[in-house]
Amino acid sequence: MPVKSKDGVRTSVRSPRSGGTEVRLTRADRVARGKDARVVAPLESHAEFTPDASRDPVGLLLEQAKTRVPELVPVRHGRMLVSPFTFYRGAALPMAADLATTPASGLRVQLCGDAHLSNFGAFASPSSYVRAP
Repeated sequence: MPVKSKDGVRTSVRSPRSGGTEVRLTRADRVARGKDARVVAPLESHAEFTPDASRDPVGLLLEQAKTRVPELVPVRHGRMLVSPFTFYRGAALPMAADLATTPASGLRVQLCGDAHLSNFGAFASPSSYVRAP
């Protein structure tokens, strides 16, 4: 049940199982946070990527392979060899290492699983625009 506090920040009471309250910002507060984050990490700051000289994405993948089922590592690497797309789909660790060196807005997002458009499909609308479900 949403409750508005004196400072205008909405909170919602969570079930006893999850414990506590969850603070939900107003739309105006969320917009202001977004604009502040854009000052810290403007879009232009993501236009160029200059990797560190010590960057070793293959080394990261080989180190990660030590923690995987040994019989499945060649299957994984074989799938990654098919195309740049399949390489990047299987290379979350090098991507995370690369992103760690880029400007950060301070906004946090929690993503779970393999949630990208290729897994959901798309369709053309009557106006010929590609739409996601």
